[in-house]
Amino acid sequence: MEFPYPYYFEARTYNSSGKVDPYHTLDRFWAYAYQPNTHIKSYNELRKQGNAKLLVGYLSYESNRSLEKLSHTNRELEFPEIDFFEPESYQFEASEFQEDDINFEVNWLEIPKPDFNKKEYLQTVKVLKAHLQAGDIYEITFCIQLIGKIEIDKPYAFFNHLCKVNPNPFAALVKSGDVWIISASPERYIVKRDDILASQPIKGTAGRDANPKLDAELKNNLHKSEKERAENVMIVDLVRNDLSRIAEKGSVHVPELFGVHSFPSVHQLISTIECKVKPELEAYDIFKASFPPGSMTGAPKISAMNLINQYERNNRGPYSGSIGYIMPNGDMDFNVVIRSIIYNEKTGEIRIPIGGAITIKSDPEQEYNECKIKALASLKALHLNLEDIKWE
Repeated sequence: MEFPYPYYFEARTYNSSGKVDPYHTLDRFWAYAYQPNTHIKSYNELRKQGNAKLLVGYLSYESNRSLEKLSHTNRELEFPEIDFFEPESYQFEASEFQEDDINFEVNWLEIPKPDFNKKEYLQTVKVLKAHLQAGDIYEITFCIQLIGKIEIDKPYAFFNHLCKVNPNPFAALVKSGDVWIISASPERYIVKRDDILASQPIKGTAGRDANPKLDAELKNNLHKSEKERAENVMIVDLVRNDLSRIAEKGSVHVPELFGVHSFPSVHQLISTIECKVKPELEAYDIFKASFPPGSMTGAPKISAMNLINQYERNNRGPYSGSIGYIMPNGDMDFNVVIRSIIYNEKTGEIRIPIGGAITIKSDPEQEYNECKIKALASLKALHLNLEDIKWE
């Protein structure tokens, strides 16, 4: 059955880590439009709009070009800067919901290939470590993309399936025309509740093990890892600096540092930074101060983004951007688009972006293996295994 909505948004909350979310307000929020009365594709339009309407959609990573002066920005953009629409109809659900259809079929036309093979990836990480050694940056999130062609007969059923096999607290979907952005994200970029603003960056990943004793060791090792803590605290400091630009004086604080959250396929090291936001500020001001999510850039932010533009081979598009909603009262909630796929049902192109933080202590081989771990859930959901990909 053909999906009936040209424009569709859905956000789902799965408390798969067992941690209490102090900002949680709903379990499911879906919205659609056939021809939106309001369709916003630039920050200028968003700034003029203000907080007058309910808006849903996404921000592309490359919209950072409109927020900061960056070098190496010659690549043509494939996605709008931002893509928000005003729903014609929407519904909030504050209770457990039934899973919808999870039956779908895929036909691989071209098995996805990484835009960096292993040798190229290892060499690039070594070059980035030279920048780290020189003091150009302290940390950088370097990403690669698996790119292929596929026919997915029911992309919405695939989203349901992905949520079932990999339930995460910030799962979300946006359909805008032919493009589907399907995200099983465990990470929150920004949330606003009344005058409280918070960000919850992830830096630090470990796999899971079916053996409870070994799994506990992996979790404990993640929490104690000097490398992972160093990655995490650098991003915490970056986010604190971002939020201080829009916070009431003295209100920025860190309620949780180095929290270990366990999800079905990985353990993650997550911190929470919170502040009281200045009352006159609107959504545009918040994005201007804090986007892109610091966990997906590195530090210092501008230097890291310039190097990302220089060394990555493809635009990220919605990946490492954000999906979410803005309420008329200014409340908002946005994820970080990771553990995600980007699918164009007209052309068949599918992208599975993956990446991780590179620091002076990073081992290139380990970083490459971590990329594989992060790709595993999406590949399995699409009926592929790691061995099906030509990594070398």
